[in-house]
Amino acid sequence: MRTATPAFEAAHGESFFSYLRTHPEVGDAFDGTMTRLSQGVIEEAIAHYDFAGASRVLDVGGGRGHFVRAVLNAHPWLEGAVFDVPEIAEVTDRELRRTGFDDRCVAIGGSFFEALPAGYDLHVLKWILHDWNDDSCRTLLEACRAALPAGGRLLVIEQLLPESIPTVGRLHPAVAMDLTMLVNFADARERRLDEYEELLASGGFAIGEVLPLPSGFSILEARPA
Repeated sequence: MRTATPAFEAAHGESFFSYLRTHPEVGDAFDGTMTRLSQGVIEEAIAHYDFAGASRVLDVGGGRGHFVRAVLNAHPWLEGAVFDVPEIAEVTDRELRRTGFDDRCVAIGGSFFEALPAGYDLHVLKWILHDWNDDSCRTLLEACRAALPAGGRLLVIEQLLPESIPTVGRLHPAVAMDLTMLVNFADARERRLDEYEELLASGGFAIGEVLPLPSGFSILEARPA
């Protein structure tokens, strides 16, 4: 907290995600943990959000494609894509083939800070924005805005910090996650709803529906402003 350097870097000599790349066995364990933690949120999102009206879904930073595969499985009319860094996209492509989704879903490699593929009317950012500072998030949101059609939608799935934080009692889950992000990453953080509204507005979006999920996550549905 005195140096603004993540404790992870001080302990291991490199950033969190760099460490995962140089220690593949740890990276595999991390991916497995994220998959398990995400499964309940994925199921809730599919159960509570209305995907009607969408035709092609782009899961931005979607890893191995667990979310988009679940969405496509629940909605047979949809097509989809997973966008992630090239080394992840290669693994995801094999996973899509193995699970039989390669006829409706593709894996695309690239940087979401540069450009996103066009032709997808629903973008999903699940547990992505909390990894980055406001400037990086704004760059990513602007890339989404440039790639989305005029009537497109953006779903941001995150935990929301409460408006006020009690000083006694059990930590709110989003506050606990905020502390975890502080320990491991230089610029990562959780945000309140009003902070996401301001952030999305700076990237060219306006939040419409806010859908709380039983797990404590929320779906923020945003449209190009």
